[in-house]
Amino acid sequence: MATEFKLCALLKQVFPDVDFENLPDIEDQAFKELTLKEADRILGLPDGEDIFMAFAEELSNSNESDFVKQFSSLNSKAFPWLTCEIVLLVGLIRHFMPRLELLDEGLKDDQDSVYPDLTVNNTALMEWLHKTPYRHVSAYMVRVMYYEMLHWSMEYNPPMQDYLAMQCSDVEPSDPELYISKVLDVLKVADDHFDRGLKLGLNEDLMALTDMLWEFIPHDYPDEYVQMACEMYKIIQQQLPRDNKFNDQDSYDLFEHAVMDKCFSLAAEREIELSNFSLNYIHFWLENKYFVEETDEDSPSNTLQS
Repeated sequence: MATEFKLCALLKQVFPDVDFENLPDIEDQAFKELTLKEADRILGLPDGEDIFMAFAEELSNSNESDFVKQFSSLNSKAFPWLTCEIVLLVGLIRHFMPRLELLDEGLKDDQDSVYPDLTVNNTALMEWLHKTPYRHVSAYMVRVMYYEMLHWSMEYNPPMQDYLAMQCSDVEPSDPELYISKVLDVLKVADDHFDRGLKLGLNEDLMALTDMLWEFIPHDYPDEYVQMACEMYKIIQQQLPRDNKFNDQDSYDLFEHAVMDKCFSLAAEREIELSNFSLNYIHFWLENKYFVEETDEDSPSNTLQS
């Protein structure tokens, strides 16, 4: 259990300006504002994460009754709630699992969805990010949005992943205004590119194949590249086993060889030059999407359809 002395010392280090004797009621808007203000200040400190994580660890080693008992001299029921709210807010933002209602009650997560809408299409969130005075909180929320799209593209669209990584490699949340502006602009370009593909009637796979053939995003979905992507996709669907996954290397190698043969043939017909980047993208995407290492529970019957 954490000692009162250690927690008190950390308390003063982490929250030097908070008057814990006179905290607002936990139901008041002032309590929400104080939580955001302190989270924003911690996120803006050069060593804020280290200090904060040390404090959070001490809290985690002390159950609620011990914690309140140690600070019984602080005459406020709001005290444990304030510290826990700040720990939750900063911790979730740092670890990319935000709850939007912690930022503002008007940003409550969609109850019909497992995940919050962390895209540039969330109008209410975008307005909050631009207008909130808590610029470090805003920057770290933008970082969450960036990593959401980056992690999605790592699995589904390698060229988009490279676009995001290259465009945002020179900015950090420590410079909030630059980071917010640059990263949101990049996310908007990627989202607009994806939206153009949807309007053309392409699904995620066809968009990814077109992007890989073109080699980078954004682009205008040239007809010959879209057509080639559609032809490749037909071959892929024809060669897949019933469960759409290969779990033995030999069968997968035959599948990839058939797809790549068709890819080279289609490229020659259309006089499309395939770069090493394009070929590596396609190889990675095919393997990531359609090959699963065989385990003892897997059936050995995943073979190519005749």
